[in-house]
Amino acid sequence: MPASRVSLISGWTITLEDHTYVATRLAGLTDYQRQWGAVAELDARTEGELWLLCDAQTRLAERLAVAEATRPKVKPHPKVLARRARTGGHA
Repeated sequence: MPASRVSLISGWTITLEDHTYVATRLAGLTDYQRQWGAVAELDARTEGELWLLCDAQTRLAERLAVAEATRPKVKPHPKVLARRARTGGHA
């Protein structure tokens, strides 16, 4: 079955591929947002699951943007940087 476009959720491009909805975020994410769990793409099996996941990810990205804006503009402690390097950026 070829992919078809579905316009359901603001801020996301939705495609239906083989009975799976694939949602791709229209706006970019910062490194900070990605580090703390925001994703650029997700998949769901039902419209309800799709809506809930997109809504949760949108809200998460919004709150992370506020958190990032309140952070002091200093480099993390060297131990934190070393831990992030070992864990692929998650520390």
